[in-house]
Amino acid sequence: MKKLILIAATVIMTAVFATAVQAEITPSAPTGSGTWRSPYNISTAENLYWLSEYCAENNTDGKYFTLTNDIAVNAKEINANTTANDAQVWKPIMDFAGKFDGKNHTISGLFVRGSEYAGLFGTVKNTASIYNLTIDNSFFEGTKYTGAVAAYSEAKYLYDCTNKAEIRSYAQDAYTGGIVGYYAEKGYFHSCNNYGDIYGTDYTGGIVGYMAPMGECASRFGNHGTVCGTKYVGGIAGYLDCTFSTTKLDHCFNLGNIYGTEYAGGIAGYSYNYTGTSSGGGSASMACFLFNNAEECFNYGKISAQNTYPIAGHREGGFGAEDCYYLVGTASPDSYTQTVILPNGGGTREDFIELGTPLTYEEFAEGKATYLMNEDGGYLWGQNVDNDKPHDLYPCSYYEDHALVYYSVLDKKYSNFENTYERAYRQNGDVNMDEAVDILDTSEILKKADDPAYMMPIEVKFAEDNYTPEEPCGDIDCDGAVTKADAALMLKIMVRS
Repeated sequence: MKKLILIAATVIMTAVFATAVQAEITPSAPTGSGTWRSPYNISTAENLYWLSEYCAENNTDGKYFTLTNDIAVNAKEINANTTANDAQVWKPIMDFAGKFDGKNHTISGLFVRGSEYAGLFGTVKNTASIYNLTIDNSFFEGTKYTGAVAAYSEAKYLYDCTNKAEIRSYAQDAYTGGIVGYYAEKGYFHSCNNYGDIYGTDYTGGIVGYMAPMGECASRFGNHGTVCGTKYVGGIAGYLDCTFSTTKLDHCFNLGNIYGTEYAGGIAGYSYNYTGTSSGGGSASMACFLFNNAEECFNYGKISAQNTYPIAGHREGGFGAEDCYYLVGTASPDSYTQTVILPNGGGTREDFIELGTPLTYEEFAEGKATYLMNEDGGYLWGQNVDNDKPHDLYPCSYYEDHALVYYSVLDKKYSNFENTYERAYRQNGDVNMDEAVDILDTSEILKKADDPAYMMPIEVKFAEDNYTPEEPCGDIDCDGAVTKADAALMLKIMVRS
């Protein structure tokens, strides 16, 4: 009797387990012919599995693929506790060489564990383009290269991708990143964000674990997730190799907490920009890294590592951080000295490395960092500080929903609204039309003061944002006339600027 009960229980448990596992996905060819006019339309999980098989057997160079729907490979929640017994296992797409347009759709439910190349794409060729794609509710654990979009990439173009999946790799000398594990080729890699938590060992980054010399574009990256590793750990990149390259990292930010043991940073853990011989600053781990030609980046996340620095991880070779800011208390100190060995027996020199400008919570919240990073006219940062939208505590990557920030020298505050007089000063102040507003313009205004020939039409309203006069007239106080009061106001703004 007991034997019969045991058999029955086994049968019931087997049936229950079988119903818990999603039916096996059978690859199915999509519509389309793979051309630019008629791309392969990936609309189902079956199409996605077909793509994995197709790439394993065919050269995809010159082929076009378009994601036409959101796709869920596994409908259930996928996380570190998921196993191959209760979820469909994803086989990463290998040797992809074509064009993949995600059309702003999401692929979710991907589960990879124990693969040398763990990601939606395992390996990507240098003719490939991947863009407009989000990975969500997925789990990737690799033994060598791990990244949600691509484990190992040489893509010519990779941009506008977002990761919301958890990424892990516990193997030594592994490359782990939220978007790409290892980026190995010059190309255009930009405008990607990570929201997932990233756990690795060496070469671990919120966006990319290891980035080879790009030479083209590497910018507009943002990390929101926790990044944990051992050596070479960064909010954007774990390790940046900039050898003999013109790589420029700009408009990047880190909001996540970064944990490492050696060479950890809010933007990057380690930079190698080597054009000579240099001796680094020991085993310092730094809280935010900005390397040669780095501009307009900020770190807001807490860095936990030995000997942290707020703006730079260890670097070798040339270094420059321009208009870069970090939250006070994320790490310290904000500078260090590096010994450089000069070539041809020239001895050594001590380079002072400035690691950015510290700002308080209040200064970030009032819009100071946003304003300063936009001063060059790029206007790629926005922040709602005093308009009718929810207040932003720090700069945001794009300002479609986040307004520009101005600083009023008259009001002595940052605001989403430009001071009317200061706008008139900017728009109308170049009276002598020499492409500069200066004391010479003040002199011109004094010459023309109260001259009816320079009276402003009353119907012109300088308060309108989009108004730019055909000829600068010098009416700074917007009263419809050019008077000595305009010269006085111009001088006041000039002195305070």
